[in-house]
Amino acid sequence: MTRPISRVLFVTRKFPPSVGGMETLASDVWQVVEQRWPGSRLLAHGGPIWRSAFWGPAALFSTARQLRAGTVDAIVAGDAVMASALRAVLWVRRVPTIAFVMGRDLTWDKPGYRALVRWGLKRWDLIAAISTATGAVAAELTSDPAKVEVIRLGVALPSTVPDAATARTALVRRWGLAESDLILVTLGRVVKRKGAAWFAGQVLPLLPDARYVVAGVGPDVEAVSAAAAAAGVSDRLVLTGAVTEAEREDLMAGCDVFVQPNISVPGDMEGFGLVVVEAALRGAVVLAAELEGLRDAVEDGRTGVLLPSAAPGAWAERIAGLGGIEERRALGAGFSSAARELYGQEQMGRRLAEMFRTAATKADHR
Repeated sequence: MTRPISRVLFVTRKFPPSVGGMETLASDVWQVVEQRWPGSRLLAHGGPIWRSAFWGPAALFSTARQLRAGTVDAIVAGDAVMASALRAVLWVRRVPTIAFVMGRDLTWDKPGYRALVRWGLKRWDLIAAISTATGAVAAELTSDPAKVEVIRLGVALPSTVPDAATARTALVRRWGLAESDLILVTLGRVVKRKGAAWFAGQVLPLLPDARYVVAGVGPDVEAVSAAAAAAGVSDRLVLTGAVTEAEREDLMAGCDVFVQPNISVPGDMEGFGLVVVEAALRGAVVLAAELEGLRDAVEDGRTGVLLPSAAPGAWAERIAGLGGIEERRALGAGFSSAARELYGQEQMGRRLAEMFRTAATKADHR
């Protein structure tokens, strides 16, 4: 008989107020769990990642104590690293277990890392992959595709979304843009796989009316600047550095086009691409590379447009052909409506409940 589940323990080493894609994903997962199973508990680290080494032992002790006391009916791990650590205490009591995997937590290219994760995930009943691409990596890594299931994420809606015209005016004033500029935005951690340096050097020169705003910090900022300088378009590149939450909202709601021009980088895959869903929800015209997890984050033609990675002509042609501001806003409104339907938290809750039923059956026969 499938056991009832009402008290889920969600354990994650990355959680707000820390900022990042995995932290936002973990927050969205917790909101779904808390709403669907009100008796659930959160065990989370929201500080700098280096402090998780000190938080980790206490988290394992707390998980073991709750298992022994019988106060949890199921356990969810926030990523592959957390799942691997928790394997040490799952023997205390048999409950259904689901480990989320994000992408880079499976592909990090360090000696012994993948072997450790492979060992850690073996004990879990199900692996919840946040995209088809991540699921394929998980299946290959574990050699157990039957335990890997893809789950469409439920993304929290903001309480308020800035009006597009007001947000655009804020962008123009904040970063010295012109009203006549075609404002292109990339938002998030500035790393090589995000493709901002490629876009600045290869696509921006083909769009003479565009200004490219790269919002965020990261190790590739200098490469973005250098690419723009080499292409002679430094005057049309804006590097904002870190942005506030209000500025982040304005960037998504007020841009003319939101671009996610990822390129392939060995060992550093895009597990999903949450920010393109967030941008679509806010009415942005989203263009993204047809690569890795972005294929799941964007439903081509419904929540955004997928374009071939590293193909400057295709990107420039599509951006130039989007029409004027009214046409773009109408397109963005359609993307927003579809994104709200596809990436709502209710659908994720139903899917997670199905996965718990499967995990419970596996736990009964473990």
